[in-house]
Amino acid sequence: MGSAREKTVEHLGRVVEVTRNSVRISIVSASACGSCHAKSACSLSESTEKDIVVDNHGLQLHVDDQVKVILQRSLAMRAVVFGYVLPLFVMLGVLIAASELLGSEIMAGLWSIGAVVVYYLMLNVFKKRLEAKFVFRVERLD
Repeated sequence: MGSAREKTVEHLGRVVEVTRNSVRISIVSASACGSCHAKSACSLSESTEKDIVVDNHGLQLHVDDQVKVILQRSLAMRAVVFGYVLPLFVMLGVLIAASELLGSEIMAGLWSIGAVVVYYLMLNVFKKRLEAKFVFRVERLD
């Protein structure tokens, strides 16, 4: 069996806002080559700053506190499936079906793009329910 660390995904972050009910944390998501010594000369390396909001249940955090955000690896994989894998299957399925039924590649492409838009809109409709399943743990770094 693996250790608890192998079963989690961890990111370092900084608290940017604290309210009575929630804490907004900014994390830097870097590409795999983000730690490469030649990243400043390479256009492939990228890092983006993302904000996550967690419930403030007595976390005792303040703005600019450094924290570690932890998510179970199984939940991280589920997020990848919902965000990337399922929309790919929706797009390909609709593209193949529409090209067979309509006979027009342009219309099939437009239908497949529309299906992906509808998929993401449905994710947005069920956002609260999905957020309840993805629980982040926050540890303050001293």
